Amino acid sequence: MLTRIALVSRPDRDLEWIRSEFRNPVRFTYREFLSMQEVLHGLIDFPMDLMLLRLPQFREAHLPMLHRLRGKFQKVSVIVMAGEAEPRARAMLTGLERISFLADPEERRDLSAMIERWQRGQPVGLRQHARIKREGEVILTDRLGKPYRARFLDFAQMGARVVVESLRSFDHREALKVDYASTQGDPGRRQVLEARVVWSKDSAGFVDSLRGVRSRTLGLRFVAQY
Repeated sequence: MLTRIALVSRPDRDLEWIRSEFRNPVRFTYREFLSMQEVLHGLIDFPMDLMLLRLPQFREAHLPMLHRLRGKFQKVSVIVMAGEAEPRARAMLTGLERISFLADPEERRDLSAMIERWQRGQPVGLRQHARIKREGEVILTDRLGKPYRARFLDFAQMGARVVVESLRSFDHREALKVDYASTQGDPGRRQVLEARVVWSKDSAGFVDSLRGVRSRTLGLRFVAQY
C-alpha cells in the first residue's frame, strides 16, 4: 500500500535520516514543507494520508494549530515529533483523535517500521520495552574492526543509548558490535551483541568543540547476539 506523507520540518542535521526512510517509491510518496502555512496552501494537489510534524519543542501553544489542522484535514493522522515537550502539552494530546507524539530522536525507531504499525492501526508513540537507566563502559566495534570506548546511558530489551567520545560520525543503520560486561551470572562474562545505529547526534559542549573533542550520543537497536 502506497502511503502519502507530508513532512513538515525545518532543515537540520537530522533531516536526511528522515528522508532516507521514505526513499522507497513502491511504499511511500512524500513532500516536504517548511511550515504549517505552506501545508495549508500547498496540499490541494497532494491528498496526504499522514503528516509528520517535527518541532524542536512541543508546547501548549502548538495545540490550537493542531486543532485547526484536525478541522481542515479530518481524516489525516498526525505524528508530532519533538526533542522536548511540555508535560501538560503532551498530556493534552491524548484527547485529540489520530494525533500521536513521538520523542525525536530518543524514542523513535525506524520511521518506516513505525509507519507500518500505524497502517495496521497500532499505536506509534508507545515503546514495546521499558528503558532502564544503566551505567558502565561499553566497547563499540565497526565493520573494519576499529574499537571505540563508550558508556551506557540506558538500556532496553531491544536497544540502548550510549555516549562515545570520537571525532568520527556514525551513519544511520551502520552496523556495530556492542561488547560489555554482563550483569547476570559470572561477573567476568562479556556480552556481545550486533546492533544498528538508529540515530546519532552531537552531544559535545561548546568548549569541547573548540578543543576538538566530539562526543556523540547514539541510539542503538540490537539485531543479533553472539
